[in-house]
Amino acid sequence: MKKIILIVLVASISIASYAQSKTDTIYAKGNCGHCKERIEEAILAVKGVSEASWDPTYARLIVTYNTNETSNNALQKVMAFVGHDTDLYRADDKVYKALPACCKYERDPVENTNSKIQTFEFAIEGMTCAEGCAKGIELSVLKQKGIKSSKVDYDTKRAKVVFDSTKISKDQIIKIVEGFTPEGEKPHYKVVMLK
Repeated sequence: MKKIILIVLVASISIASYAQSKTDTIYAKGNCGHCKERIEEAILAVKGVSEASWDPTYARLIVTYNTNETSNNALQKVMAFVGHDTDLYRADDKVYKALPACCKYERDPVENTNSKIQTFEFAIEGMTCAEGCAKGIELSVLKQKGIKSSKVDYDTKRAKVVFDSTKISKDQIIKIVEGFTPEGEKPHYKVVMLK
């Protein structure tokens, strides 16, 4: 009986500690090995973070942390604080300008509701290949009136569209993406808004 109670107790403790651990993928802009060092050092200094690895190829951080001690939101604030834009936070311009030249990634323009040129970033579910899916969606959006640029990355499943909001809307762009039909297939793509 004591053995059973001990096993249940150990299992409860390990389940509780597992429930507190979370691994997230966070988009964070950067370019090089210096960016990697800066981002990882800043994130690993946050209480509750056990692992952090930033990949410059896909501009994403894979981080494991204790949810009782920090959050995805807090980690994105830390990256912005050291000069790297994320989905939720833009780094202060002074901090960004102070980065070494090799670390100066391309920043999205600052937009306001009065600006007619807008940037729309989103994820796309359902892509199965780089050429037929990603490139096809990219070109399908690019040929629309009012589109300034269209970029779809198959590896990260992310898209970035710069457009004139007086000529085309975000809803229309979503319809174009979700309605795209590769040769011989039915539409099966889903636009997922980024946080």
